Amino acid sequence: MRNLSKIFLIGMPAAGKTTWAKHLAERLQWQFLDTDAYIEAEEKRTIAQIFEQEGERFFRQQERVVLEKIKEMRQVVVATGGGLPLWADNLDVLKQEGVVVYLKMPLDTLYERVETEKGKRPLLAKQPDTLLFLEDLYQKRKPFYEKAHLCIEEPKSIAEFAPLLSLFSNLSNFSI
Repeated sequence: MRNLSKIFLIGMPAAGKTTWAKHLAERLQWQFLDTDAYIEAEEKRTIAQIFEQEGERFFRQQERVVLEKIKEMRQVVVATGGGLPLWADNLDVLKQEGVVVYLKMPLDTLYERVETEKGKRPLLAKQPDTLLFLEDLYQKRKPFYEKAHLCIEEPKSIAEFAPLLSLFSNLSNFSI
């Protein structure tokens, strides 16, 4: 049974998950949650600091803690970290807990975006060839992302989310 009181946005780093999740939450008058921002607030340090001090495994464990807390929430739009759907059974949990939307962006767009904020993205910060790394990361993550319930390619306006908004506006506390 899929719960229709949660929307999860997944995709590559810099795909726009946070931006679009905020817009969707505002439009639906739901809560907004960014898993990375939540972890930073709980840990009182940046994702980059967590990776540096504790390692990726610790960070992924914290993502799972957040996911467990989200299970208790209703009427929430969640921007996930790019790697969250890949670890353990996280993608299965997302799909059971709500509707999963993959924001698919072209690599050149992602590259342009991450180049300006590499320091904030620990997996990219120390890469000598960001584009090559992004291509490899995309190929590894693509099979997971493509398991989403819905894929929206290169969203440019909230209108591209209209079917999703319509469904959730009418059925916000209904399960199928």
